[in-house]
Amino acid sequence: MLNDFYVEGCLVSFPDDETDETAMKFVLQISSILEKCGSELTTWLSNSQNVLRTIPEAERSRPVELELNSGSDLCERVLGVHWNVDRDAFGFSIEENVNVTRRTAL
Repeated sequence: MLNDFYVEGCLVSFPDDETDETAMKFVLQISSILEKCGSELTTWLSNSQNVLRTIPEAERSRPVELELNSGSDLCERVLGVHWNVDRDAFGFSIEENVNVTRRTAL
């Protein structure tokens, strides 16, 4: 918990060799700890349908449709970066007609 929370959100990733069960246990443990503290996370999102099924629908994030990599996919903004949930890929959105420099990209 010390390393995975940013402001009011939690962002965590598990290695490919770990199963969905690891993520499901994480969800239960974090939810239990936060409940004891009088808090809760209410915008859960996962690229695993198995993990999402264990989270009540009212507590899931509502991904928005965004243009990413010349296609329209379901994406979520994570710390200012676009996360394509289906492809489990990160991307950026740059306005047209903007002179792209290192400063504007950062």
